[in-house]
This record gives sequence, C-alpha cells and structure tokens, in this order.
Amino acid sequence: MPNTLACCSPTQAVVDSDSGTPLYFAPEVLAGQPHTVRSDNYALGVLLYQLAVGDFKKPLSPGWERDIADPLLREDIALAADGNPQHRLGDAEELARRLRSLDSRREQRARRAAQQALEQSQREAAEKLRADNQQLRSRRRWQWLAIVALGIGLLAGLTLYRRAGLAQQQALEAADTAEAVSAFLADDLLAAANPARVDVRRLTVKALIDAAEQRVGPRFAANPLAEARVRRALATAYYSLGQTDSAFAQIRQAWRLLPGLLDRRSTQLPEVAAQLAQLPDAARSLDLPLWMQVLTTMQAQVGASDPRVLEVALFIGGIHFDRGNFDDCFRLLDQSLAAARTLRPRQALLESRIQHLLSRAYISVDRYPESIAASREALSLLRTPALAGGAERAIALQLHYLGRALRFYGQLPQAEQALEAAGATIFRNARDDSEPVTELRWELLELHLMQKRWALAESEANGLLSNIQGQFESGGDNRTLLFLLGARAALAGGQGDWAKAEGLAREQLAGFEALQRDLRRGIPRDRISIVVSTIGLMRALIEQGKTQEARAALDALDPADLRTVDIVPLNSVSLHRVLGLLALAEGQSALARQELNKARDTLSKLCAPEHPWFAELNAALERAGAGSHLMD
Repeated sequence: MPNTLACCSPTQAVVDSDSGTPLYFAPEVLAGQPHTVRSDNYALGVLLYQLAVGDFKKPLSPGWERDIADPLLREDIALAADGNPQHRLGDAEELARRLRSLDSRREQRARRAAQQALEQSQREAAEKLRADNQQLRSRRRWQWLAIVALGIGLLAGLTLYRRAGLAQQQALEAADTAEAVSAFLADDLLAAANPARVDVRRLTVKALIDAAEQRVGPRFAANPLAEARVRRALATAYYSLGQTDSAFAQIRQAWRLLPGLLDRRSTQLPEVAAQLAQLPDAARSLDLPLWMQVLTTMQAQVGASDPRVLEVALFIGGIHFDRGNFDDCFRLLDQSLAAARTLRPRQALLESRIQHLLSRAYISVDRYPESIAASREALSLLRTPALAGGAERAIALQLHYLGRALRFYGQLPQAEQALEAAGATIFRNARDDSEPVTELRWELLELHLMQKRWALAESEANGLLSNIQGQFESGGDNRTLLFLLGARAALAGGQGDWAKAEGLAREQLAGFEALQRDLRRGIPRDRISIVVSTIGLMRALIEQGKTQEARAALDALDPADLRTVDIVPLNSVSLHRVLGLLALAEGQSALARQELNKARDTLSKLCAPEHPWFAELNAALERAGAGSHLMD
C-alpha cells in the first residue's frame, strides 16, 4: 500500500490548505480550524526538523526528539511545532532569532564546560599536593618526597590543563561550526520561508532548498566542517526528493573540501570526513586512493576505534563492495567490526550498519550461513533498548536481506517469514513504485517461483512489470525489464507453457546481447546475464524436445562468457544442471550423470539440504541412471 505522506514531489507545496500534504499541516488545521500564522510556523518547525535529520519525507511523529542530538535545537523545534498553537512561537522572526542565538547559547555552554574541566583539573592537582604534603608531614625522614610530590602535582596539573585546553578548543570549534550552521538556517533557509515575505502555501520544498544552496559557498568559505554538514544535509534532501543531479552537485562540492584538510593535517579532518562518508550511496564512485589516505591519517590522529574512523572505514568498505573487491571489503569490515564491539553499547547503530554491509557482501559471494548470522546480529543490535524503537526502517531493510540469504540458502519457510515481516513496514511506508517496494517484490517473486506458487508469482510479476515499465519510460535502465523477462520465462515453464518460456527467454537474450554490443552501455555483468539467459533458453528448448537448437544455443556462447558462471557458484549449478539435462535428452547418460553430479556437489557446498534444487537434481540423476529421458 502506498504511503501518501511519502509522495511529496519537488513541485508540491510545503503547505497547501487545499491540496498540500498533511505532513506539514498543524493539528488544528487537520481538525478543521482556520489556517493562521501559527499554522505556518508549525510547518516551519517540521521543515527545520527534516533539515536537521536530512530527510524531507520524515514526519514529526512521537519520539522525534531522539533524532535531534542538540538540546537547544530540539527546544527550538518543539516551540515552533508545539501541538497547541497557544504554546507555539508567534512568528517566523521569533524562530529566526532563536536560531541566530544558538551560537551564543552553545558557546556559553561550551565555555562553561571547558571552565569546569579546567577547575576540576586544578582541584585534582591541589588535592594531589595536599595528600602528598600530608604524607610528608607524617614521615619527615622522607623529605625528598616533597620534590617528587611537587613534580607529580605539577605534571598532573599540566596534563589535565592540556586536556581541558584541548576540550575547550574542540568545544569552541564546535561552537563556531554551530554558529555558522545556525546563521544559515536562520538567514538563508528560513528567510526564504518567512510567511511575512512569501506565501508559504505556494512555496515548494525544492525552491526553498535551491534558494538557500546558492549561499552555502560564500557563507562557509572559512569553515569547512560547517560546509560539509550543510552540503550533506542538502545532498540528502535533494536525493530524497528524487533530484539526483542536484544531489551529485552537492556531493562534488563537498568532496573538494577533503584534499586541503588532508594536506594540512587539519584537526577538522576526522569530523569532515565522517560527515562526507554519510552522503548518499552515489558518492561511492569517488576517489578510493584518497579515501584510503584519509582513513590512514584519521587513524593516526584519533585512533582506530574512534566512531568517525569507523564511519569512514564503513564507507570505504562500501566502495570495495560496489566495485566487487570483496577481499578488501571483508578485511576492512572485519577490522571495523572488532573495533566497534569495543564501543558497545554506545555505537550499536554503527555496529549494526557494519553487520548489514557484511550480510550483503556475504550474499554476493554465496556465503549464505555467514550472511544469515550477520543479519541476525544486526537485527539484535537494532532492537536494543538504546535505540528505543527508532530503527523501524533499518530493521525492515535488514529483514529483507535476511530473507534473501535464507531464500538462496534454501530455507524457504524462514525466508518467507522474514520477508513478510519486512513487508509489514516497507509496504506501509513507501510508494508502490519506490525502490524498496520493487526490491521486496523481486524477492517475493523469486521465493514464490522456488515454492512453485505460480498464481502468487504471476501476481508479483504483473505488479513489477507495471512499475518497471513506468521507470523505463521515464528514462530508467532497461536491464531490470530484461531480468523480469527471465523470471516470467521461469514462471511460464513452471506452468508448463514451454513455448511461451522459449519466446520470453529469446527476448531476454537478445536484449542483453544488444547491450553488450553497445560499448557505451554494456557492463561486465551483461556477459554473465547472457549466459544465464542462454541457460533459460536451453531449458525451454530441451523441454520441447528441441535438443539441436539447445546445443546450437550453447555453442553460440563465447567460451570467455561461459567461464563467467564461476563468479557466482549458483549460476554454475544452473549451467551444469542444464548441461546434464541436455546430455540426458541426447541419450548420453554417463555425461548426464557427470554434469548433474557436478551441480549437486556444488549446491551441497552452498545451500541447506532442504533447498528445492536437490530434489530436482536427484530426480534427474535417477532417470540418468536408468538411461531414461527427463521431462519434468
């Protein structure tokens, strides 16, 4: 079911009393009362909250306070978006004044903390001297201890003073950053949404962000940490609105901050790098050697177990994952996981994200038991009281990947249970044509095919076809349509219509061959897809008795392409299975047994004994042993 609150497009109004999204409606407006300036201020409060969390589709729901770490900003949002209009801020200028004063309030708090740390260090040093002097008076013969005590006291005082000074420097640095960000919010972003100046009911979210974005560079020229934070928020905002090009522009602008900080060994490097590492996934196409240099420098600056270091390490692990460098990915993630475990329970969410990427990487290399274990560990962390129920979406996503690993492993009832639990959240909170819904439907389609639930599989396939065709007509990649052709071919074969399966498989194969010939669009994975498409075509031809055409389809494959099946062992199982069926159809029982045994041996190393392919392979081997023809 689509989520109407998640359907706000870049052209929709922030607040529209006639047709706008309820996301920004004040409670009294939803109750049918007239729209007032205080209702507009409620919308600004929601907008400020969304900017702070970097998600312009997230409602201000109960428990939102847990998303805002800064208590002063939390207080300002609460005052602007109070459910009672009488307790709400009177106008946007008042909210802007409070945001402008965030810098002074934070600085006062930081200075008080630094002063308290310094006073505490002085008290500890004085107490140390008093204790040593008392010991000296009680043991007069040890007068040389006075010198030692004095040295210890001075050294302790100096060390604590330096620590307090460092804390003060970091606090002041944070205060400067907060001041700059607050000024941006008050003077640039909220100024564009001031009800006294514009009609906010006709102001779009995208127009608001576009206007503020123009002022980012000049405002933060001397404060890269503040710029990184704002660019990250803007990139995430554009990304959530579907404005990918605008998001990439923010990523590129943020990216240019790193080399200068790295060259200067700036103390801001760890914080800036950690901010940039949390940009949308598209940032992973950037410079890997530079990120490795950043990581090494950060480790030397703040230690390997610093959460900011782990954030960057996780980001680099994602780059390795995207590029198929799985050995490097596992090495880095294993190191990061060991470090994150030393930070329990404070970094439960970060540790769960490391486990999440590990679970995905294990699936990619067919290590399904390890993926299942990583997913379950991630879910355990996400359900800890420390996260207080604020990880619903992350839990749903992890359940999705748990279901995928269980499906590949062959434990279908457990896979179905995990996917249904994921769907309870995903289908409720995302649009029908969104990526999370599409991916979950793919899993359910594949699951139903393995369970031979043809009616359910057909329903999912039809729903996916409608969504994917719409995306393709909007300029999307047609590879997804080609993959769906393969699933529909398997469905037709399962229903006994092998002629239809043949037609769909030929259409899929022709599509991937066309992509491979087009050097501008072809990618290495297309070669694997050509082999997989050919395997599906061969099965359809064999089941119709067209063995010569099946052999011709096999011979038409490039030997180099044929070897790509070893990259994904389950594809190797499919290849040896169809080669066994072809040999059996040609009356070559010994060769059939050889190929089918290869398929079964490989499958036994990857999957659970209850995987449905074992039954199919055993039935084929039984017929090969009797020298009979296999026609399932």
